[in-house]
Amino acid sequence: MLAIEYFDRAVKQYPNRTAVTDGVHSYTYDEVYKASVTAAHALVANGVGPGSRVAILSPNHPAVLACQYAILRAGCVLVSTNYRNPAADTRQQLSFFGVSWVFYHSSLYEDLDAIRSQLNAVLGFVPLEAATQDGPPLSAWASSVSGRTQLPDTSMDDMIYLGCTGGTTGGGMKGVVHTNRTWELNIANSYALFQFKAPIVHLVVAPLTHAAGVFHWTLVGRGATHVLCPAADPKTICTMIEVHKATFVFLPPTVVYMLLAFAEIVQFDLSSLEYLVIGAAPVSRDKLKEAVHAFGPVVCVAYGSMETLLMNMFLSREDVADAAAQPAHVHRLASIGREGPLNSVEIMDDGGTLLNAGERGEMVIRSGSVMREYYQDPERTALSRAYGWHHTGDVGWRDADGYIYLVDRKNDVIISGGFNIYPGEVEQVVMSHPAVQDCAVVGVPHEKWGELVLAAVELKPGAAFDDVAFIDYCKERLGSLRAPKAVEVLAQMPRSPVGKTLRRVVRARHWEQYSRKI
Repeated sequence: MLAIEYFDRAVKQYPNRTAVTDGVHSYTYDEVYKASVTAAHALVANGVGPGSRVAILSPNHPAVLACQYAILRAGCVLVSTNYRNPAADTRQQLSFFGVSWVFYHSSLYEDLDAIRSQLNAVLGFVPLEAATQDGPPLSAWASSVSGRTQLPDTSMDDMIYLGCTGGTTGGGMKGVVHTNRTWELNIANSYALFQFKAPIVHLVVAPLTHAAGVFHWTLVGRGATHVLCPAADPKTICTMIEVHKATFVFLPPTVVYMLLAFAEIVQFDLSSLEYLVIGAAPVSRDKLKEAVHAFGPVVCVAYGSMETLLMNMFLSREDVADAAAQPAHVHRLASIGREGPLNSVEIMDDGGTLLNAGERGEMVIRSGSVMREYYQDPERTALSRAYGWHHTGDVGWRDADGYIYLVDRKNDVIISGGFNIYPGEVEQVVMSHPAVQDCAVVGVPHEKWGELVLAAVELKPGAAFDDVAFIDYCKERLGSLRAPKAVEVLAQMPRSPVGKTLRRVVRARHWEQYSRKI
């Protein structure tokens, strides 16, 4: 099936069910369908052809979903952008992808106006929800087009989605191409993994432009109601779960950590939740165990990437609950689970040899959800497919039961005194400290050892902290080689627009005055 057909299937089966609500305005599947059809015809009438790139620049808003469906219905390519990015980054991304139309939230008019003259390929700008100097909002703009045009036919291998990834370790902008076929495999994986007792109510906290939007596509064909959370603070999230009886929510670890530090969480009824999915970054083993106590046996972990979509690896809610309760299995909380039902995942050395259980190497994937290519970059695409597998850039190992444990990103390794130290392993221990809410472990310059292990920490509200005692705590659990030799307390960790802790930003500050970077 084409991606848009999953939405259309829900329209046929659940026309009067609420498709999306922000708590103030609610729209049924039939209403969203009609809005998307009208907007798709308007796009085609304005000269947009098959394969044209169309971007949405907006915080989470009900009109975003209707706009997404319209773009695909018109045979166009949905370009993922993040409204929190600086205007210069937005300009670079829109230019890089050759975007021809931009739909945007009216609050971002000035940001777009600052770069408008540099976007020569863009033919039109349409505000989503309120008029600006560009004209009326999406609904009025679409309705102003008289008559109906012929919408184009699309195929399973047509490009439908362009995502931008530079990762959290730098390396420059990369465009990731996905098709109806890769999208369908991702949806199929989710159908196999998520089984619901009640109608799906998806609380959308993270941006629809990123993983939350991909999760939305895995649920829309099942008639899910998407509830847009107005803020990512703990009280708002808990209130929205309770009021809307949410059954499914995806959160990055940083937001989960904030929820666990929220003392008032016990006052809310969160019993409607069937799945709390944690992903987008590694999660602390100890925080995962805390989450089970706070939310019940509904917590699971999904591993994916822009290149491979979601659920390549999955630590199910049953696995998490079992590991939290059984001392013999508690180590599994440090894993990202086992391969998804429609994925093949292995550990490979640098020479292309698949490794045995217990051996460390790069995690590689074969799956129909792997991207078609890096956008206009055949060399990088070929490198990512060396030896017939997609290379994730993540170092890990598999245990005898098939659970995979990530050690770190290949290019984040710290080399201290000639020894390789993986920050992810150290961060697991740092996060277990009772005062720590979030952290980043990096290598900083040292004349004798080359690099010294430093832990940057963000503390829980009101927590007492002693540097010396903290380092002793880490040494006891890691040994003197891998334990941090220094610690700095940050008021807030640097994070990406989607909430990932940015090690590279912490690291860069310590390397600014050095010509060498390793």
